[in-house]
Amino acid sequence: MNLTPNNIDEIYGQNSAFRARLVELLKTVSPEEETHDQPGGWTIAHVAEHVAIVEHGMSRLCSRLLRAAREDGVEYSGGPLVSESFREQLAASAGRKVEAPDQVKPTGEVSVAESIERLAASEAAFEELREEMARYDLSNHHFPHPYFGPLTASDWLAMAGLHAFRHTAQIERMLADIRK
Repeated sequence: MNLTPNNIDEIYGQNSAFRARLVELLKTVSPEEETHDQPGGWTIAHVAEHVAIVEHGMSRLCSRLLRAAREDGVEYSGGPLVSESFREQLAASAGRKVEAPDQVKPTGEVSVAESIERLAASEAAFEELREEMARYDLSNHHFPHPYFGPLTASDWLAMAGLHAFRHTAQIERMLADIRK
């Protein structure tokens, strides 16, 4: 995972690879596996729905923060894209299990196939922002993350990929348990 990207395209590339890996994994999940009860209460369908909910929310946050940066009119002239505070918080949280806030908890009414469709819609929403995310200085506007504190649009963008990566590993562990 690259937390010191040189440009927005590197974040997008990493996110695309993480999302593709997640989607390919989800496509291998049978209907029985997606609803198989797991210790801790969430099924694979729940995890997939959660990731789709979070990605949708992150795309909206990035859009809102980008709008504020666009209104400032300050173009990006180099420098860190991912804030030092985000990198520090991420390092401090490695391996820590966290409780999903209520607004991103799954309903249990969404299939894995529907979550895959929602992930594709979020990816398209992120892609619509790509050119301007690279153009404007995103460092002056923040929105608080419940565990990582105030994040910039580029932090949220990086978080989207890292979130997919984290839950892909979770689903891999769940499948290994189910398939043993």
